[in-house]
Amino acid sequence: MTRSSKVDLRSRVRTRLGGLNDAQRAVAATAVCALLKRLLPEPAGEVMLGYLPLPGEVDIMACLQRWLDGGGRLGVPVVDWSAGTMEAGRLTGLGEACLRTGPHGVREPAAGDAIPLAALGVVLVPGLAFDDAGRRLGRGGGFYDRLLAELPAETRRIGVCFDEQRVDVIPVEQHDQCVDVVVTPAEIVEAR
Repeated sequence: MTRSSKVDLRSRVRTRLGGLNDAQRAVAATAVCALLKRLLPEPAGEVMLGYLPLPGEVDIMACLQRWLDGGGRLGVPVVDWSAGTMEAGRLTGLGEACLRTGPHGVREPAAGDAIPLAALGVVLVPGLAFDDAGRRLGRGGGFYDRLLAELPAETRRIGVCFDEQRVDVIPVEQHDQCVDVVVTPAEIVEAR
């Protein structure tokens, strides 16, 4: 029942996202980055795992640039598709020279070392849907669930989504991992 519920929910949320135009997405991204600026620690000396947005995800590139400009260390996901794992690859800039396109069109650092997961103070987590309890619905591969399960308890997990991606309840399975807070263009929602 849970898996079929997740498939149905993914379909419904994708339909909602399809109703957003580029201008609406840009306005929403600006609002999310403004709220993240209030929520995130000062970057100097801090380590954050961000993400390089896929189509349909909130564009947080301005937030990532502000983090780097403030002296923070930044990692982004690097996926090992055959092993089904993800690590934090260090990213030193957002220009094309710093990025490459990996398998399945996922952008990642062109070069750089992995950042140990234990060093991460905060993780920005995209998803297809979130609820107010911090439950997350991903794309179905389980990469973020496995990564989040390995993080120290004190690492702050922040879900990032459009308002259209908030739902009342997300069905969960034993392996599903939650976030501590969800940031949408409209508000910051502490998980309850």
